[in-house]
This record gives sequence, structure tokens and C-alpha cells, in this order.
Amino acid sequence: AKTSRNDNSSRFGKYIELQFGRAAGEGGHVGEPGRTGLSQKGPRLMGAKTNCYLLEKVRVVGSQEGERSFHIFYQLLAAAKRIESGDSAEGLSAAALGPTGDLLKHLAGRSHRDFAYLARSRQAELAGRDEARDFVTTLEAMAAFGISDVEASEILAALYAVMELGNITFKAPPTNSEGSEVQGRDEPDGALASAARLLGVEPSALEAALCQRTMRVKDERAAQTIAQSRSVPQAKDGRDALARHLYGTIFSHVVAKVNEVLSVGQASVMDARDSMVGPRDSAMGDRNSTMTGFNSMMTDTGTGSPSSSPSKAGNARVGLPPFVGVLDIFGFEFFQSNSFEQLCINYTNELLQQYFNEVIFDHEAALYAREQVSWCAQDFPDNKEIVELLAGSSDGRRPRRSLGGSGMSAISAGLAGVLPMLDEECNVTGGTSEAWCRKLVGKYGNDARFRERFREVRHRQGNFIIEHFAGPVEYTSEAFLVKNKDELSPDAQECMCGSSRQFIRQRFIEHGRTFGTQMTTGRVTRAKAYSVSSEFQQQLVDLMSGIRSTTPHFIRCIKPNPQNVPDEFHRRSVVEQLRYQGVLQAIRVSRAGYPVRHRHREAVLDYRRIAPRDLRRRLEMEIARGAFTEAAELLFGCLREALPGIPEGGVQIGITLLFLKREAAHILDAELRRARAAAALELQRRWRGSACRRRYAATRRTTIRLQALARAAAARRLCTALRRRRAATRLQAAERGRRARRVRREALL
Repeated sequence: AKTSRNDNSSRFGKYIELQFGRAAGEGGHVGEPGRTGLSQKGPRLMGAKTNCYLLEKVRVVGSQEGERSFHIFYQLLAAAKRIESGDSAEGLSAAALGPTGDLLKHLAGRSHRDFAYLARSRQAELAGRDEARDFVTTLEAMAAFGISDVEASEILAALYAVMELGNITFKAPPTNSEGSEVQGRDEPDGALASAARLLGVEPSALEAALCQRTMRVKDERAAQTIAQSRSVPQAKDGRDALARHLYGTIFSHVVAKVNEVLSVGQASVMDARDSMVGPRDSAMGDRNSTMTGFNSMMTDTGTGSPSSSPSKAGNARVGLPPFVGVLDIFGFEFFQSNSFEQLCINYTNELLQQYFNEVIFDHEAALYAREQVSWCAQDFPDNKEIVELLAGSSDGRRPRRSLGGSGMSAISAGLAGVLPMLDEECNVTGGTSEAWCRKLVGKYGNDARFRERFREVRHRQGNFIIEHFAGPVEYTSEAFLVKNKDELSPDAQECMCGSSRQFIRQRFIEHGRTFGTQMTTGRVTRAKAYSVSSEFQQQLVDLMSGIRSTTPHFIRCIKPNPQNVPDEFHRRSVVEQLRYQGVLQAIRVSRAGYPVRHRHREAVLDYRRIAPRDLRRRLEMEIARGAFTEAAELLFGCLREALPGIPEGGVQIGITLLFLKREAAHILDAELRRARAAAALELQRRWRGSACRRRYAATRRTTIRLQALARAAAARRLCTALRRRRAATRLQAAERGRRARRVRREALL
């Protein structure tokens, strides 16, 4: 299906076991000769088995803004349109498709706007996708997994029936304003007739199953059947429930067919675990398996012998192939309007985040033990409180409680947990979502332990906020009870079990136990003890038990931008994903305890600069002979006393590593920065002094040279002037002499 973040979201959690075997003669599990290459050495992939969790069936009858329903509905319509246009490319012709082609003829000329369930979404098309071609690919995939053409046409007819069910509308009869009847029920081509034909039932029988409620009671003489009319809203709810359950049965059948082809045998590690007895610790297994999941988490079993441990889990694994499990499950969800599905999904993420924290904790504990370092387990944060708030127990298991008495008495007796209280409200006569929300506020609103985790939204009645590890999420309680009950009326189930189509009939017979229908025993009709949350919690208990018996590897998938385009990085979107996937929470866990670690050599060489002067000579001697452990003990033992503010136990020296708490690391790093700053300042001072002296010497030399040049120029000018004066004097003397001689000669004459 298309969501606001993904054009191809599966909308269900899946745990896939990749089953391995060894070649003959190597020990371990030997596969089937026809399915593994026994002539080759080493482990061989033999098969796979898929376990599914919480299919989002509610998407069948509606989707949020910017999203749409499951792709198969749109592929059906696209294929019918392509056949109607006469384009037989890709094998899309009524003759080539056989029974499926005949079915598609009935969809000719219709679009998603003609079906109420699909018309509620504005997102009818996927950019860059040819959904008619995708439909052919879907049929080819069905054939590859052993689904015949006839069975494929039955599956597609049932999906067509889901779409037609959404077109059935109701009105109140003129004589009974509290009842309901189908509008246009007498139309031969109406939605009721089309849905009944596709489901293999009579239109009148389908209308009766949706519009009436049958109760069987016993008196002293005989059993009697009482028919009671349903109101229009109740009839709509029944129609939507039938559509959801019909789609769910189809989905389960297809998954079972895939497992039948791919799986080596029908048993899996989850099946084996279901048969175990005894305390949880005995179900841990021999850690021979590995699983992967958590929006990407992997666990591997290794490919050794299936079991070498005497534990009960190991015994349960005997005869099953070793496997690598891949858990691909919902990421944290937070929308404009959050309902029951988001609470279940976010609860799953809380459990997986809790397990991830445990993995980090176990890793840290093993490291501290190996390094012989004392530590306090309470330093590590966890989300135990939020898991307890949601499930009523710190490990996600459903709390044990007595079922006797009324719902209020059970709650007053100490029933705890959002989901258990939701189940209890579903069992209370006349229970409502508003009453459940009030009980939650009364129990947790003033509880000191959960005050920061749970709070009421005062300006929106029926809304509450839960503070998850990824941030606060506001939930709307309006439809919680209806979605948790997920009831299919016994009348609808009985109608489907009487279908003339074997495929429809078999689906409802096989899966009738999981529908939460009303079971009649004795004199009164009582509700079967079923709810979506209780079933989902039990699935999660089994899943977490399986995960804990394996060696986990975690993979986080980060989408760079919401537009699904290359070469674009959207910072805000990436930060949200890091928060929602628990990466930031994991960082907080990693920073607890002693988050800063250094090898002895690295620590001594880095921090020796802040050692007292009288200690440096001894340090250099220890470093010279390569005794870095002794040097670390000498250095940091002195620093613990010399530097104020280092907390007690803030610095610990292990066998090969130095461990620092955040406070101690900050103080040491600050002192190291101060020492480096002082050294840098001294270097700068000396460099500036040297540079200034060089500049002064150069300036002095230049000045002296300039002065010399200036004096020489002045001397040359003076010399020139003196020469000119002497020349002038000589000229004057010669001229005066010449004149005097001329006067004398004149006088003598």
C-alpha cells in the first residue's frame, strides 16, 4: 500500500526464517536431495518460512490523507481498463488470462471512483508505475508459488467482492427507524447482488447477515431463535468487518501457500516454541539461531548442529533446520490522527527498543567483567516504565488476573496497563472508548511513576498523550474499542460458511476461531474472549521469546528524503527517523556507565601533557620501556587527586582499557584543552617574539642603508655645490684679473 513515507509499504510485520542445511557428511541438518546441492560444501539455503503480525486490515475500508489502499485493488482496475482498451501487450487479454480474464470483464469501464472504499483516497495512481503490468507480475508470482489459474481467479473474485461490499449502503425501513435495510436491494446489477454473486451467497442471505442479529436462547421447552434488527450504523460496521475479515482470510491463505512451497517442512522455530512448557528461562534455547529485524534487525542461528544444548528450547529445535531469521517490522508511527493501530505498532517498537537496550546492557556488562571493572547497573536508562504502562508488566507479558466479576471490580482490584484495561472495557456491558479513557486518566493521571509518561489532553475530550522513547504521541480513543474487538457477527460468518464457492467457504471455516464472533452456549449468548490486542500481545511474547534465543544484529534503514528522489538529503526527515528508530535512545544508553574508553597507550600519550612536572620524568621512563598499564595507573592515580571535580569511580583502569564516565571525561578533556591552549599560547608568544625581532633587524638594516644612501646623496649634492662655487670663484678671479690688466694697459698707454 502507499503511505505518506513509502509507495510500497507492506503494512504488516513479518518474521522470515531463512532455513539452512549442510552438505551430506559434514554433520548438522541434511536437506532434501532435490532442493539443495549436496555435492557442494558448506551451508546451503534450503527454504524460508514467513510469520506475519498485525496485518493492517483497517486500510481496506479507509486510509489517511495522502495514502491509499492495497495495490492489488488498483492493479485489478488497471488490468480491466487495459483489456477494455484492446491493448494485449504483456499478455493482458481476456483469452490469455483464462478465468481471470472473464472476471476482469465485469470490471470494464469502472475506476476507483466507482468503489466507495477506494474513492475515499485521493491518491489513485503511483508515479512511474504501470499497474496493469504489475498485475501480470502478480499473476506470474502466484503461478510460481503453485497457485493455479482457477484458484487465482477465486482469490481475485474475493478481492472484487471486498470492493463491492464497500458500495453496499443502508437506510432505515419506513416501518422501523431503529432497523436497517440495503438500498437498491432489488437491483439485479446493484452492489448487493454483485457482492453476493462474487461471494457465492444469496443477496437476501447477505442482507440478513448484515442487517439482522440472530440470537439463540433456550427455555424449558425448546430452543428459540430471535432475530433483532441492526441499526444503520451497526449494519455499516458489520459490512466493514466482513470486508476486513475477508481480505484477512485471503492474505493468510496466500502466505500459507507461499510457506507451503518455500518452507522445509511445516514446522518453524515459532511453532516449536509454542509447544514448550516450563519457565521462560528454559525457553531461551542454545543460541544456535539468529534473528534480524527491528525496522531492520537480524539474528542468525549459525549453521552448526540444530541443537547441542539440553535445554527445552534446544530439544524443541531438534529436527528443524538451522535458520537465519529476518524481522522486518513496523517503524514508530506518529500521524496527525493516531488510533489503535499506531498504539499497537508503537508498543511493538517499545518492546524491541527495550530488547535493544538489553543487548547493549549485556554487551557492556560482559566488557566490564572482562576488564575487571566495577560498575552500577542502575546507571543505564531503559523504557521499562512505558512498557509497563502499555502492557501492565515490564516484559510485555499480559498480567494474570481473575475474569470473575465486573470490569470495574477487576480494575479496582489492580488491573493495570493501557491494553489490558482496553480488553477489560471491551468485556464490560455498555463499555465505551470515552469510559476507557476516563479510567486511564483516573489510574495514571496522578500516578507519580507515570505522570511524565501519560497525560490527558484537556481541550480534546477522549484524547491522551503517551511519552514514547521516540517522543510524545497523541492518541484519539474514539474507535479503540471497535478496532480492538474486530468482531465479525456470527450471522455473517455463518452466511460465508454456507457459500457455494469452496474458496470462500473454506477460508471462513479455517479461520473462524480468530474472528471474535459471538458464541452461543447454554441459555444466553456470551462473547468469545478475543481481542486484537490480546492476540497481538501473545504474538509479541512468542516473537520476543524467539528473538531472545538467538544472536541479534540490528540494521537501521534511513530514508534520505520524503520525495523518493536521488541525491537529496532532507535533514529534518532524517533526524525524525533517527529518533523514531531509537537511534537517539540507543546513544543515551551507550553514554550511560563508562561511555569513554581508551587503550592504555593512547590514554597515556594523550593525557601525559597534564601530568604534574615532578611526575613526567617517571612517566617518560615507563613509556620508554613500554609499560603503558603501569604508566596509566601512575598517571590517572595522580590526576584523580590533582584535579577537583572528578567523581568517585569516574575513572577506572581495566586490564587493557581506561574507562571514563562522562563527567570525568569532560574534566580531563577540559584540562587537556587548557594545557594545549597554554602550550599553544607559549608557542604563539615565542613565535611572535621571534617574528618581531626578525622584523626589527630587517627594519634596522633597511633604515641604516637608507640613511647611508641619503647621506651619500647629500654629500654628493654638497660636493657639487662646492665645486660650482670654486668654479665660480675661479671664473670671477679670472674675469677680475682680465679687467684689471685691461685697465692697466689702458693706463699705460
